[in-house]
Order: sequence, then structure tokens, then C-alpha cells
Amino acid sequence: MAQPLVVRAARSGDLDALVEIQHSQPAPEIVGLAGTVPRARRLGRALMVLEGVLNPDRPIVVIDGERGPVAFLQYSIGPAESGGSRARLAVGAVAALGVGVLGLPRRLWARRAVELIAPEDSFYIAELHVHPNHRGKGLGGQLLDWSASECVSLGLPRRSLITGIGNPAIRLYERHGFAVVTTATDETYEQIFGRAGRLLMTAPA
Repeated sequence: MAQPLVVRAARSGDLDALVEIQHSQPAPEIVGLAGTVPRARRLGRALMVLEGVLNPDRPIVVIDGERGPVAFLQYSIGPAESGGSRARLAVGAVAALGVGVLGLPRRLWARRAVELIAPEDSFYIAELHVHPNHRGKGLGGQLLDWSASECVSLGLPRRSLITGIGNPAIRLYERHGFAVVTTATDETYEQIFGRAGRLLMTAPA
């Protein structure tokens, strides 16, 4: 029987691998912010460099493949969506794309229109990504299982996450006990990002 893969804390040297995992195929939201896929990759890297891999408020855990990380989960305790996150997006966009980012204020405003807040007493899954070459192997599910155990260890009553309406990963989340509790939609957001809005999902510990 195959041994379960080890979930470990991220290290500073994992930065390039984490960027590759998350942004080799950028999500619709970051493409909408940046305008194109190449610009989205630059923006994604700038945001990760800005925040840092070793952020005690938003720890990252990874699963390694033969040559380093192939999946990761980033979390916080309680809310992570705030004016601070909007400021990071704006600073990251300017750093990666320059001060003349066409339409950036409108894009940021549209994203703000569907902003959701995680419950304060929850284990909030801020990011969950598996490299495209390693999907379908159960790595996302293993990280969700790890989050459930960690949630219990921390004495928290529930987990939470925020995702885009229509995200195929919603089926995975539902299999792991998550259900939609809040929906936010906006016409301008849909025009820019190609999705009607965002969902807040929670699961009991």
C-alpha cells in the first residue's frame, strides 16, 4: 500500500515552485485584474513576493513531488479579506505591471463589490492549489483532510473558504463537507472576470 504523502511547512526557497503551482494557469480573477495571462503571471509572482512565503499570519503548507512542491494550502485564523488585501492587490499590480495599468481602479472596485468575509472563528483556507501536471491524484483532497485535522487541533468549530461561482473545484469542496453559506454577485465583476461572483463556503470541524 502506498504511503500517504507528507504535508510540510513551506520554506523560503519554495517561492518559485509556489508561483509555478498557482500561476502556470492563472485563475480567472487574476487574469481579469491583469488583463492578459502573461501579465497575470507577473502579477501573481509580485503578490507572492510582496507577502512572502513565511508569513506567520497566513502560513503555507506543501506536498512535495520528486522535485519539490506540487501542491500547497495557505490559511489564516478568521477573516483574511479586508482593505489590507485590496491594498496588496493595488501595490502588487503597480509593481508588476506599472503605474499605467489600464482600468485597474475599475477592476479593483468590481472585485470589492463581491468581497466576502470569513467567519472569525474559522480555519480560513485562503489558497488551495495543485500544479496542473499533478491534478487528479488526490492532492487537493489530502490538503483538505489536513486542514480538517488542523482545525480540530486548534479548537476551531469550522473551516471556511471563498471561491468563484462556477469553479470546478466546488465539487471537491462539497465532497469534503463544505456548503455555500453566502453568495455575492455583481454585473461589472462578471463582465471583467467571466464569473457571476464569489461564494463563501464553510464546513464543520
